[in-house]
Amino acid sequence: MAREFDPFNKRRIQSLETEVRETRQSMKTQMLLIDDLLTARAREDGRYRGNEYNSYESAIPEIVDKYNAVADWGVIQTGNIIDLRAAFIIGQGINIIDRTTGETSAEREIKWAEQFLEYNGLDEVTAIQFATEAEIEGKFLGRMMLEKVDKEIDENEKMASVRFISWAKRKYKVKTDQDDYTKYESVSYRGRISGPHKWKAESLKPPDFVYIKFGGRIDEPNKTQPKIMKCLTQVEYLDKALRDLREINRLFSAPTPYFKCATKEEADSVMTEIAKNPNFRIKKMIASTAEFTFVSPDVSGVENLINEIVTLIKIISGTTGVPIHFLGLLDLLKNRATGENTRELMIAGTTKERAAWQGGFYEMIKKGMYKYNATVYDQKGESNKLDPRKIGVELPVYTQEQWDHLEKVLIPASQFGIISKEFVRDKIPGIDSKLEERRKAEADNAALDAAKKENEDLKIEIDQIGKSGGVQNAIT
Repeated sequence: MAREFDPFNKRRIQSLETEVRETRQSMKTQMLLIDDLLTARAREDGRYRGNEYNSYESAIPEIVDKYNAVADWGVIQTGNIIDLRAAFIIGQGINIIDRTTGETSAEREIKWAEQFLEYNGLDEVTAIQFATEAEIEGKFLGRMMLEKVDKEIDENEKMASVRFISWAKRKYKVKTDQDDYTKYESVSYRGRISGPHKWKAESLKPPDFVYIKFGGRIDEPNKTQPKIMKCLTQVEYLDKALRDLREINRLFSAPTPYFKCATKEEADSVMTEIAKNPNFRIKKMIASTAEFTFVSPDVSGVENLINEIVTLIKIISGTTGVPIHFLGLLDLLKNRATGENTRELMIAGTTKERAAWQGGFYEMIKKGMYKYNATVYDQKGESNKLDPRKIGVELPVYTQEQWDHLEKVLIPASQFGIISKEFVRDKIPGIDSKLEERRKAEADNAALDAAKKENEDLKIEIDQIGKSGGVQNAIT
């Protein structure tokens, strides 16, 4: 027997569905009112603000989403700025320099440091990737380890490695000495997963990590605002303004046909005829007593929108140090001189980060050497151990201004004896003075040894000729 349909149940289901829809709409409304999901802090009186990301916890996830191209706004600009700054910071790559004086040699330390860079990929793309991560988070944390490797890399089958740890994923916290905020005592962070939605807490001691701070105040090691965080809101405004311009252009590309009629009856007649043929296309013939034209929307606001876009790009350029023509305004790049000047701006805007990375890369090499000494050279004498004090790290920058100064000032000054050639050599970008001195000394010694050998061979030949009477016979 079929069950009869109960209209009460139907009304009840409809009522529940309505209640669910209203609840969802209420939740959406509440979400729109929330300013920061991490602190659930509502907007103050709904006022307009120039900075929508006023906490590190809210800004970094947004920067990550923008860089990964999954955010709603600012994807192109954020990725462009971060990649350009990272490329300029690393520049020509990492150079290992000799700091020794006198007869002391740093050949073993330089060779090991170059092997360390090669093993960790820091002589290629990894250095730029590290700089990119630092531009996203405003800081860098690397874990130092000693790994077993192939003999082709190291004859002792051991090499130090450095691995990046992301704050966005691990939420690490740096602890400093109570009396000295420059001494990092430990780093604690979320380690491996120990259960459903549970993280195992881990910590590192100074020999096992390298921490580099790029943003924020010097006495606050955990507050490190990246450069782009200061203009993140303006980046979004720029992207939205570009979208607004696109919408206006879309309207401009679809003008509205307009028939100017003398009377209402004539207008009704035209509309009737158009209704009879709704599939009219351009290039078809129209016959009417009305005057036909195309009208477009008012364009008075476009100029203001373009001015806003240009102004935002200037603000972002001034904040990040990225030249404005790198952000799309190529028409402002008038000539080569302008291009060189804006490149100088980019180099000047990354000076602080470059200096921090020089110290950071040196700390990686130093701690790697200490780990290597403690494991590989533990049973050997101190003379066999590597000494990081013998070497240094540089991130050289080559600019047209440097070459012009060499050509027009330093080289002529050395030719007239005002300054030494050694001083000029030290000013050439990418030149390791200690290494060049050693090479020159080796070349001079090799030339001297060759000359001595040639003289000795000539003397022996003359003596042999004299003993055989060949000299007298030659005279006769």
